[in-house]
Amino acid sequence: MLACSRDAKHIECDALTGYNAARCMGDKKMKINTLGRLAIVLIAFVIMNVAIVVCGLQNVNAQTTATELTLGTPMEGYVESGTNNMIYYKVTATGSKLTVTLDGPSSGADFDLYIKLGSNPTLSSYDARGYTSSADETVSITNPSGTYYIMVHAYSGSGSYTIKATLTTDTSSTTTTDLPVGTTVSGSISATGGKVYFKTTLSGSANSLTIKLNGPSGTDFDLYVKKGSQPTTSSYDVRGYTSGSVETCTINSPTAGTFYTMVYSYSGTGSFTITATVESTSTDTTAPTISSISATATSSSVTITWTTNEPATSQVKYGTSTSYGSTTTLDSTLVTSHSVTINGLTASKTYHYQVLSKDAAGNLATSSDKTFTTQAATSDVIPLTLGEQKSGTISTSGTSVYYSVAVSTSATSLVVTLDGPTGSDFDLYVRLGSKPTTSTYTVKADTSSPDETATVSNPSTGTYYIMVKAYSGTGAYTIKAELVTSAADTTPPVVSITNPANGATVSGTVSITVSATDASGIASYQILIDGVSKSTSSSYSWNTASYANGAHTILAKAKDTAGNWGEKSITVTVDNAAADTTAPTISNIAATKTSTSVTITWTTNEPATSQVKYGTSTSYGSTTSLDSTLVTSHSVTINGLTPSTTYHYQVLSKDAAGNLATSTDKTVVTDASSTAGAKWTFIVYLDGDNSLSSAAYDDLYNEMKTVGGSADVNVIVLYDRSTNGDTKLYKVNPGSLQDLGLATAGFSGSELNMGDPNVFVKFVKWAISA
Repeated sequence: MLACSRDAKHIECDALTGYNAARCMGDKKMKINTLGRLAIVLIAFVIMNVAIVVCGLQNVNAQTTATELTLGTPMEGYVESGTNNMIYYKVTATGSKLTVTLDGPSSGADFDLYIKLGSNPTLSSYDARGYTSSADETVSITNPSGTYYIMVHAYSGSGSYTIKATLTTDTSSTTTTDLPVGTTVSGSISATGGKVYFKTTLSGSANSLTIKLNGPSGTDFDLYVKKGSQPTTSSYDVRGYTSGSVETCTINSPTAGTFYTMVYSYSGTGSFTITATVESTSTDTTAPTISSISATATSSSVTITWTTNEPATSQVKYGTSTSYGSTTTLDSTLVTSHSVTINGLTASKTYHYQVLSKDAAGNLATSSDKTFTTQAATSDVIPLTLGEQKSGTISTSGTSVYYSVAVSTSATSLVVTLDGPTGSDFDLYVRLGSKPTTSTYTVKADTSSPDETATVSNPSTGTYYIMVKAYSGTGAYTIKAELVTSAADTTPPVVSITNPANGATVSGTVSITVSATDASGIASYQILIDGVSKSTSSSYSWNTASYANGAHTILAKAKDTAGNWGEKSITVTVDNAAADTTAPTISNIAATKTSTSVTITWTTNEPATSQVKYGTSTSYGSTTSLDSTLVTSHSVTINGLTPSTTYHYQVLSKDAAGNLATSTDKTVVTDASSTAGAKWTFIVYLDGDNSLSSAAYDDLYNEMKTVGGSADVNVIVLYDRSTNGDTKLYKVNPGSLQDLGLATAGFSGSELNMGDPNVFVKFVKWAISA
């Protein structure tokens, strides 16, 4: 009898007739080992007395059962040369890096290490390997996730060894730092394997977006870019991963959206800089639009701010006339919010200025002429006494005089009155703590008259500065500052509890909300439950489950700005049901399968989590990630399975109260994999002194096309020109033979005796490669 299995990369069969199994890997030439590691599957076809043999290579004597490794725990083993020269292990790991180390004999042996996700590796099929000319090897997998199978191969020699698997967990922060177009941002990585994230937002399309990384010398930093979400080392739109610390990633024709960048330390640590630049989709000939120009002056400096409708540079021309005469240093950073500070100015002086901004395309925008006036020097501030009237004179229109007054007691208001000269327009500006300007003040009075009154309500204690400005006209004036105190406020606030209602029955978590009104304003709140303070705000989320069922008192208090307290209390009844101790009921379990995956669905009678244990036995060995979403219809998909394999599984669901339900053991058999579209390679042995005519070439080639089910096959002929003589290789093409020379390894007559072709009719395995 024959037993066959197939998967997408190869088809394996075991012959039950005494012949070893064969594996033909890929669309490569077959390798023949005369030391006993050759396994041959022979398929006999009797076509014009020609025997046809299909063969491959497999180490049938090696141990293939994988022993479980525990992360961080070394395990000892022994491997011998010859037929038992491969030992297998497996380990499940999810993290930043999985590292497997092999410590073999110090001399006389060459051991190699192979790793593959999901199934045993072979000498030609693996995810990573260590194969130096020694018995010590180290292999690493970056960002592992799943079960990895490990093969120890005795390339030469025998002996004991120690194997160990360790896992490094990534502690990198996923915090994303803004990286605007046209800017350079600094960062650092403190550990190999660390990651730092940035994001760049494009408001429209462009020819290209370029991200450039300059890392520390002697390191290997890599760059990954992805639109819409943070990239990983396996999920990205573009990456730069040369063996160095300088990387560049360019995305051509990017559209509007957010691009996320990850700087990853493949090796080394240190500081770096990263820059984002954009090439516009068309030639930009439009200068930026300047708006929102403002100037804030002191007695010796001014800070000028403005905005532009696109990123641009920042610079200011300034001077005491429209000729300016001075220009600030160019700030070449491309921004839309601009700020330039000018120092070393003269007090009480009017300056002219003009702002300048140039965009990335070199288009320059300049504002119209603007002016500002510096403040008077601090020594020019005249002290006022509360209630005292002072006289002053302004002899130049447009200039100002400054005063200060100290407030040390509370009052209802601070009132400043100005009596100016007839026919003029004098204004008042008042500010706490520093001299006011026409744009920075606490209160102002700027009517079109010589007389003004400025009032500060509920003034704080401290020094108030007053500016008398001659908007137009000149002359003598008088000024006075005084405190006004009204009758004491003794009325408490009116307090209401808006939720819950008085007498209500409540359960679970209840939102307590409070409101209050008072003529002088509300300063603070307090919420108490059964006399215990719970909140100092106007709301509180109350978990009634921690309180006994029955009556409870809620007291709300509010204090006004005069210190008066008002309060309101209500009584509510807590009624919480008994705790849930019943696990969910699982039903309607079903499995939908392919050759390498299965989707398992089930339902529960209450919302619960979703998780599945699975494996090739009732011990399972693998568990899917927990889906903590509470649902009643559940679906879990498991990938990376082996075709034509029976899997056991068990579903698990936990409700909101923590009650866990598990199903009975279930099984599912994965589908066999498809061979559609494969390209077949046949090795054909011609026994005896046969020869092929040109017609026979075509017959043989066409027959192999029929067997392979493909219009494109490779047919290699091993032609034994005389029994036990030299064996030559030919490649069969339609209508011709291509002489490939002598075979690199011979066959003995006993191995390939085709005297009775019927011996080879029984077979179990085809070898195929995509």
